[in-house]
Amino acid sequence: MPLPYVVLHNAVSIDGRIDGFPVDLGLFYGVTERWNEDAILTGSDTILAAEDPDEVVDLEVEPTYNRSLPLLVVVDSHARVRTWPSLRRQPYFRAGAAFCTTETPRAYLDYLANESVTTIISGSGHVDLRDALEQLHAHLHVDTVRVDSGGTLNAALLRAGVVDEVSLMIHPALVGNAPVRTVFPRLEGLSGDGAALGGQLLGAERVGDGVLWARWAFSPRAIERDAAATRAAAEAARANRPAPVSAATERRPLPRRRRRD
Repeated sequence: MPLPYVVLHNAVSIDGRIDGFPVDLGLFYGVTERWNEDAILTGSDTILAAEDPDEVVDLEVEPTYNRSLPLLVVVDSHARVRTWPSLRRQPYFRAGAAFCTTETPRAYLDYLANESVTTIISGSGHVDLRDALEQLHAHLHVDTVRVDSGGTLNAALLRAGVVDEVSLMIHPALVGNAPVRTVFPRLEGLSGDGAALGGQLLGAERVGDGVLWARWAFSPRAIERDAAATRAAAEAARANRPAPVSAATERRPLPRRRRRD
């Protein structure tokens, strides 16, 4: 089955850390309209790291039913996330779906059903990310996924061979210190011959206060998609009209202060 387009988007320090330095959330999420994602994929650790999941913005219309917002998808094979009622009230996405396994407890699957969270079952013990993403595309019509998570999920997706694009906002900071939590940990054995996984640079530009935003393609369709976006922007400029953007004007779905691997 076809896979959705998957882009990893992270803020990092010069030495590859994902914590220990200030992040401009407006800048970080401001560039995500480039992808116009249908879903935001994150791990249960990132959800559990939220400072206060009940501190949300109340809207007149429940965001769950706002189809212009991306779907929140959580990898949660061990039945850890119990804050779906709060997540559903967040104004940055519509809830939601959970990737679970054949070993996820029945009581938790019942909880998800009661919270109107779609369950995708794939794998045993650990989620089969490739199969789960294929199901996400086939059953929920998700074409583009932006990953907003820590290094463990990033690495797992790379190992599964499902990543099309890597986007990094590199901040002018050196964090150092142990334990080191990096953006792509434990990538040993990623390629069959032991060689590094190579990408093709799509673009790099300075944004904000000394932040370098760089993007790399890790699949042929990422190169094709970037070329199409460049052509669309050029045509819009010639016609003196703004390039197409997503319906959502601001997307800041997840806290980043205590992101875990």
